[in-house]
Amino acid sequence: MDPDLAAGRSGVPVVVITGRPGAGKTRVAMAVVARLAADGIPVAGVVQPGVFVNGEKTGFAVRDVASGEEVPFATRVPRDSGEHGTGFRFEPAGIEFARRALANAGAAPVLVVDELGPVELRGGGHAGAVRQALAGEHVACAMLVVRRHLVPALLAFLSVRDALVVDVQGAADPVDRALSAVRSYLQTPVE
Repeated sequence: MDPDLAAGRSGVPVVVITGRPGAGKTRVAMAVVARLAADGIPVAGVVQPGVFVNGEKTGFAVRDVASGEEVPFATRVPRDSGEHGTGFRFEPAGIEFARRALANAGAAPVLVVDELGPVELRGGGHAGAVRQALAGEHVACAMLVVRRHLVPALLAFLSVRDALVVDVQGAADPVDRALSAVRSYLQTPVE
């Protein structure tokens, strides 16, 4: 095993998409994925679009960005009945689906993971699959989505050496800024 992977360090540059809940982080990530795909750049990983009923967010789906396949991932429940200290119940089939998508992500130059949160930062959820995907032979850069207050913990957890943070609320055009960074990283060899 690669000593950097064993130590949890990532030599892969990372574009972090961040902002407060509901700010449009997933929308930005999906727009970047669509533009990269339109340019013929393979992208792999997962996004978690919201599921809405009558205009209210009731949960999340998980979508494999390479195949477009989507399955239920999490359903909002009363906070005291959620799993992992959250207000959500997670679908075991959705978690397994996301892990499979991440396991297959190492063949693409761009890895996307939406959204990493406290569960992953405690080593649960997608943490192992994300670390494994970051070590993928062809991965040249990663785009990770995380809430603003978790950015330092995420970068430390993955021991990221090179990162650009795009705050969807602070950037003039967060899609163009993130897309520019990803394209720049694709042109820079990974050490």
